[in-house]
Amino acid sequence: MPNELLHVVRRLLDVFDEQDFAASAEMFSAEAWKLWEERMKMILNEYRLMPWQKEAQQIVTTQMEEFFFGEGAALPPGFVPQQTK
Repeated sequence: MPNELLHVVRRLLDVFDEQDFAASAEMFSAEAWKLWEERMKMILNEYRLMPWQKEAQQIVTTQMEEFFFGEGAALPPGFVPQQTK
């Protein structure tokens, strides 16, 4: 599981007792999806993928499954994270 997603899960568990399950799951889903969207943009840009092409869709689908259900998808070779200001 990517570190960002793990952080969201930990936060979800922290508030789990304070809120009902549906509200916690909704919050988790929204944050997790936002993290995925950022990862997907990075994958599309780094691999220079065209989202309308079948091959690109297969790569993104595989990466999404790994992001949410696997140990975390590997970052593209040579990827350097953007420095925050």
